[in-house]
Amino acid sequence: MSRTVTETKYLLKAIYKWFKSPVFRVHLLKIIAVLLFLTLIGAAYGVHIIYSNEYIAFREITTSTHLRRDVSRGQIVDRNGTVLVTNESVPIITFRHVPNTSVVSIRNVAIRLAELIELDFTLSARDKRDLFILLHFDVARDLVPSDERESDNALFNAQMIAAIEDEHLLLLTDTQKRAHAIFLRMNQGTGRVTNIIKENPSDIEIARIIENLSDLPGIDIGMDWRRIYPSDMARDFFGHVSSHQQGIPRDREAYFLQRGYAPNARVGTSQLERVLQTELAGFQYRYFLDDGEEIQLSEGMNGFDISLNLDNELQLRLEDIVSSLLLNEVTNHRRTRGPSRYARSAYAVVTNPFTGAIYAMVGVNLIEEDGELQAVMNPLGTFQNAYLVGSSIKGATLMAGYFYGYTTVGESRLDAPINIQGSSPFLSWRNMGWVNDIHALRESSNVFFYRQTMAMTGNANHQQNQGIRAWNPEAWDMYLDFFANVGLGSRTGIELPNESTGFNSITREFHELMNFGIGQTSSYTTMQLAQFGGVLATQGMRMQLQLIENIYLPVLGEQEPRLIRPFTPNLMNRINLTDAQWNQISEGHRQVVTHPNGTGHGIFNPMSIPVSGKTGTAEMNMTEIVINDEGMPVLRHMRSANGQPVQGLNRTFVGYAPRDNPEIVISVIVPQSALPGLNNGSSLVNIIARDVVEAYFDLQLERNLIEGKYDDVEN
Repeated sequence: MSRTVTETKYLLKAIYKWFKSPVFRVHLLKIIAVLLFLTLIGAAYGVHIIYSNEYIAFREITTSTHLRRDVSRGQIVDRNGTVLVTNESVPIITFRHVPNTSVVSIRNVAIRLAELIELDFTLSARDKRDLFILLHFDVARDLVPSDERESDNALFNAQMIAAIEDEHLLLLTDTQKRAHAIFLRMNQGTGRVTNIIKENPSDIEIARIIENLSDLPGIDIGMDWRRIYPSDMARDFFGHVSSHQQGIPRDREAYFLQRGYAPNARVGTSQLERVLQTELAGFQYRYFLDDGEEIQLSEGMNGFDISLNLDNELQLRLEDIVSSLLLNEVTNHRRTRGPSRYARSAYAVVTNPFTGAIYAMVGVNLIEEDGELQAVMNPLGTFQNAYLVGSSIKGATLMAGYFYGYTTVGESRLDAPINIQGSSPFLSWRNMGWVNDIHALRESSNVFFYRQTMAMTGNANHQQNQGIRAWNPEAWDMYLDFFANVGLGSRTGIELPNESTGFNSITREFHELMNFGIGQTSSYTTMQLAQFGGVLATQGMRMQLQLIENIYLPVLGEQEPRLIRPFTPNLMNRINLTDAQWNQISEGHRQVVTHPNGTGHGIFNPMSIPVSGKTGTAEMNMTEIVINDEGMPVLRHMRSANGQPVQGLNRTFVGYAPRDNPEIVISVIVPQSALPGLNNGSSLVNIIARDVVEAYFDLQLERNLIEGKYDDVEN
């Protein structure tokens, strides 16, 4: 054993000594050098023999100028194929940087072009001062005292800019300023971008440029598109597309640049044009220049076509109905000092209760200018403006009572004033005596729902004139959560931005909770009211409200549209109540418009189309829209002669038709359309709701007659 260990140690010492010898190190270096040489040979063989074509192509791609060519933006049509937004071709004057062209040469081209075309432009104060320094450097330099001049060029330039006064800029001629504006547009993008100098030049300007193309390197005549709107409907929800001069918005610059957009690319900046930017924009032609020759890398494709759930003809009819009724009512009441003289807006929404498709969304504002009222369309107000809606949401309050077990089917409660110590009486618009759940909806009892709320807070046995010593604040969350599940106080799912979810109480006081159940605490939009109406019509289904229907590939020639994303109804949640509970709710909303004591009976009873629904009234501080000194419409609170806020009443309606097989949901809000304490007569909101229902079914009848579908007409 000892001998074996000794031999091993001797062997290790010999190996170690060999490793340290100069001979071994020389051999090791030779081996490493040979291996490295073989690696280099292999790599060179791969580049020049095996992968030569790929490397050549990569070199061409990475060292050539890559360019993109715009394609037409997609169309937007209504549910029947009526074109709402499309494009028309317009000629454009373009500039693309020519390789190895100096800034001086580009400026000379701009100067020459300024002599050939007119141009609408705006130069900033800084742009004008930069131009002044360029053209009158000696003058600008002398404006800065020699002993104060900075040695750094950038700092000295800033001194000259600060020293230039407006009167100095009078030396600049219109042609010089136009040439500078052209120069700025020529350099708006990078060398790989085709910059737009002017859109839609005249025939004479085009002829001048063609005659002088040899003196205008980089300048060309091309074709572009601009958005046009064949329909007369309000176009606010379509949004806007930026111009080439505006380019991509600064607040989304990183987003677009990361996706390959050019700085001067035209993109959707608001509403549907922004939401559907990816689909509407299409795919640009991509190519590169090789010795001046264009080599295409990928073929472009026009933007996808979008169909909306909106019905163009229905929208137009409802815009006319709502604006005419509102304008006539307010004009007449201003003359007679009637209760609707302060109304300044009205909103109406029509949806499909089973799919959530939005058929129409109408908003009208009255703006006073020079003593005259003018109707201005505001469809965005249907989902961006929230109002107290009053009793029209009592159906949701009753649902909550059923759901949480604080109200039973057919339950009766005494409608008489509730006196709580330290608070004003809680009462209905009249003392109704004993009312059950159906009567409470039909005649709009407040007290019935006050007593339900008191039961939810643990005060079901409250005695008259006693105070509320303790109450369960969880009732707030119970109401808010349930209302959100029927569409009140939550997003409807409409695809447009800036949707309001309404406003809820912050303080959560007891008296606010009492008024919550009768629609006097939280505010909702007309769109939310429509979604809630869908829950009523379908007995529990809360469908996402959708404006966008289908998306199609762009049509080529005479091809039929090719569907790539069909409309899909989306059930957001379901309200699970018993059949008996739903029957009570449906019967209550039926009697609102059919029973002689129903709050909507006077307007809806003669209609051939059976309607179910609920009216509402809510108190609010009134506002008006006026034109400010800048010519912009602004909202201000109305005040009396002594400076106090003027109180008014919002009027609302939500319902569905036909009653037994609903096709549509109707929601209408007319803010500040009545005054407290006055005989308001026929409610404007009910008239609008009636005419909206009639307009829808008249249109269906006309279409069925044209198509020969007589059996489908409701008699």
